[in-house]
Amino acid sequence: MDEFVNSRPNNIEHKHWHELVVNSAIHPLIVSANFKSLYYDSIEQCHESWEYLMYSDQIERKNAGRLTDKTLQVYAYLDSTDGWWCNGGVDPRTFLDLLPGEQPKQKLWGCYKPDFPRPDVQKPGKFIKYEHPYKDELSIFLLEVPKDIAEFIYSKAGVNPSQCDRQSGFWFSVWKHNIPVTIVEGAKKAASILTQGDAAIGLPGVNAAYRSKDDQGNPIESKLRSEIAMFATPDREVRICFDHDSKSKTQVNVGKALIKTSQLLVNHGAVVKIITLPGPEKGVDDLIATQGAAVYEKLKALAVSFEDWRQNNPLPDLRQFIFLKNGQELKLKSVGGVGRSEILLTPATPATPLTLPTPPTLPESLTTSDESRCPKASLTPLPPLSPLPPLSRTHPLYAAIKSIQIQQALLTQQTEEKIAPLPQTNSQTNDRVIIPEASLTSLRPLSPLSHTRPLYAAIIKSIRIQQALLTQQIKEKIAPFPQTNSQKNARLIIPEASQSQVSSPSEESSTQNSQNTEPISVDELDELEELDILKRRRRQSEIISDTTESNNTFVETPFVTNKDSFESNSIPTGNS
Repeated sequence: MDEFVNSRPNNIEHKHWHELVVNSAIHPLIVSANFKSLYYDSIEQCHESWEYLMYSDQIERKNAGRLTDKTLQVYAYLDSTDGWWCNGGVDPRTFLDLLPGEQPKQKLWGCYKPDFPRPDVQKPGKFIKYEHPYKDELSIFLLEVPKDIAEFIYSKAGVNPSQCDRQSGFWFSVWKHNIPVTIVEGAKKAASILTQGDAAIGLPGVNAAYRSKDDQGNPIESKLRSEIAMFATPDREVRICFDHDSKSKTQVNVGKALIKTSQLLVNHGAVVKIITLPGPEKGVDDLIATQGAAVYEKLKALAVSFEDWRQNNPLPDLRQFIFLKNGQELKLKSVGGVGRSEILLTPATPATPLTLPTPPTLPESLTTSDESRCPKASLTPLPPLSPLPPLSRTHPLYAAIKSIQIQQALLTQQTEEKIAPLPQTNSQTNDRVIIPEASLTSLRPLSPLSHTRPLYAAIIKSIRIQQALLTQQIKEKIAPFPQTNSQKNARLIIPEASQSQVSSPSEESSTQNSQNTEPISVDELDELEELDILKRRRRQSEIISDTTESNNTFVETPFVTNKDSFESNSIPTGNS
């Protein structure tokens, strides 16, 4: 086989050739006869894969024959990636009508594996690795077998087809002479087993050997597909070799499909045997490429009957599993006794071992046995306590403690990774470096009240009206008082308010003039208290108006007070 490895045909790209011949251990002649690479056609301005996948009459199209927008949107990725195509082979349903030496009909059906597959909408996080013709019924892979490999398979099976049978093709001879067949998943695995000298049929999925729904999607009684049923003849040995899976859900789904397929084959009279792959390789082609053809021959010799396999391989009970979002499974395993179980952590992929933190080293002064430093107690020492037994895995707290230990180790590791880049000590003074705390972000100052808001105009107008009114009232109440002393011709100073009250801006000047103030009667003081209150109100209004004095948006007319509105007896005089 080594002399064929470098004989790559022009219609297969190098990476596809390496995947099939080297990674899947397929004979180069089988690859050349069944596989080809598909590329983007610059003349047709589309990818070649459209022609292989969109030929069905059941595809919905527009009046001009163009695909619908929905179909174009789903398969638009085909123009951006290459891949390889595998032919489905001959249609075995035409064997019964063949004339002597006539060739059976070739199918258009097959599979396409893009280099960059599209995501699976129904299964988030997964991709559709293989594309089959759209809106066409699923079929099986009966690959074309070169003459030399066909003769090798005939000799292993102990049959010698006639020349007329050989002219009708390899699979016609397999069907007619009851040659044993092996059912596997996919075209690559079927080609790999054909390379080993066994007739192999490839399924596009584990459930593709039978039908459980009609064309309208209604459930029906399960039955073999017509192509598989052609090989379910009495006394024919049919070996089933599905992939190895580690996840319990997949094991259940594959096991159910294997049981149903085997039972239907047995009902037709076939002798069914099961080949179990030990792992860790997933498919039989991976097993052959990694461990060699001799390992596959041993597993084939260890194949057991369907009845024995079903009796000795019960399907996993999913009620005993807890499925986590990260792909891990928690399995509840019974250890004897009612209600006694332990939790086993079964990761979907091998977990990276955790690096536990190293315990701190005690100072040498604390580890020395200096009796003078630590004198013995005068009391009789108590007998040492017996060590506690390790916590049993069957204990209810075992899983909780184990989970806490794992989380603690993860947190410690994350903390050390974040602190490691920071300098811990000063290399010159050997002093510990103190990392300053981040300064607080200063608060953004509040913006002034907008001039366009209705509240602004109302406040300014109210303040200015009150200010004008108070000013007018103060002037009218002060007017009757003499401003100077007629005898001494000294200015009369009105005393200011106390320090606890609001003082006017002329407080300093009034203090200087208060030295020349003459005594005032009690009655006059009572009247001045009322004036003092008015002055403080005026000062408050002036403070408020100062904040709005710079704004000239609103111009108000000063409030005019009618002097006649005040009665003469309401104005205090010096003789009252």
